[in-house]
Amino acid sequence: MGQRQNHDYDVSSGFDMQLIGNFLSFASRGDRVGLNQMLRGGISPDVQDYDRRTALHLAASEGHAPIVELLLLYKANVNLIDRWNRTPLTDARLYGHRDICRILEVNGGKDMDDKEFINDQPTLNDQAPMTVRHEPDSNEVIDISELNTDKSSVINPQGVYGESEKVKWRGTWVVKTVIKSQIQHPVK
Repeated sequence: MGQRQNHDYDVSSGFDMQLIGNFLSFASRGDRVGLNQMLRGGISPDVQDYDRRTALHLAASEGHAPIVELLLLYKANVNLIDRWNRTPLTDARLYGHRDICRILEVNGGKDMDDKEFINDQPTLNDQAPMTVRHEPDSNEVIDISELNTDKSSVINPQGVYGESEKVKWRGTWVVKTVIKSQIQHPVK
């Protein structure tokens, strides 16, 4: 490889959420070229989003083995824990990506379900996956332009409150419900 270029990808002195979002989006979509360009430019492979998810978490969740291998080549920390107390290996197992499980295990990956301590943090097996713990403000506003409807599917077309659809938001499956303009209330 040639000399490492600096494209102002250093996020250690401050957050550039657009830059981090682009980087994590490349990992989630499996865009090896875009991800490699940013890594060569100096961005840390361990940058995290607001849920403490890394590019490795997203690539493992989505089944992008070449992206996982690329991130490991750039020394991504294989055992960082996200907001739900999950590692990339935990996510790969959860979504059935056996090839990625093997890659991560060979590189020292641990699963929080292994009843071990990782990064000096005990497991929290008494909590279900995706459980939000002690969040001070759960009324987060989501910008609808961040929803990815490429592989969406309707869950409930005639719901009481409106149509519900499974979509991706920042690499995570969520439910989007379009509220009906008028909601029928039963008469008491």
